[in-house]
Amino acid sequence: MSGGSSSGAAHRKKKSTAKKREEPGRKSSSDNNKSTSSEVSGRGERERTKWRKRKRERELKKAEEMLEQKKKLAEEEAAKRKLENQKKEVKKNSDETEKILASAELAQKATETMINDYRASKNMIRYQLSSHSNEIIQTQHLEKSHLTAVSDRIRQSEVQLLRLEAELTKTKQIREDFIRDSAQNWFVQFWKWLY
Repeated sequence: MSGGSSSGAAHRKKKSTAKKREEPGRKSSSDNNKSTSSEVSGRGERERTKWRKRKRERELKKAEEMLEQKKKLAEEEAAKRKLENQKKEVKKNSDETEKILASAELAQKATETMINDYRASKNMIRYQLSSHSNEIIQTQHLEKSHLTAVSDRIRQSEVQLLRLEAELTKTKQIREDFIRDSAQNWFVQFWKWLY
């Protein structure tokens, strides 16, 4: 009985020793699995980080392209507004020049009429002088008043002509600016884009 009991105990002891020997192997296998899982997890995280980075780069590039496009559109709009303003300014100056030219023409005609009237008056005065010596003083005053009126009209015409010359110079400068602007690259590109 005691022999059987000691034999069973010895068998259990052997089993226990075998289990202990197996345990380190199991533990090592478990550690290997954990290590492999950790590596896979780390690799996946790196891939996700790369993907997020690429996505951010794409978004940044897209945002930069949109910003550049908006900037280009803003520049084109500014060029368009500038061109429209120049057209309006040229038209305005052209209209003003036409008015001044018309006014100067009227003034010139009026001056010519005054000169003709003066000549007629002078001829009449000469006739009166030859006919009526007693009216010399009166005719001198009359001639002086005519001369003063004519001089005033001539001065007015000169002022108007000077003003016209200044306006023509200004219009010429605007036209030259417009032609110079039209020769620039942005202007040419803008017209290509517009049409």
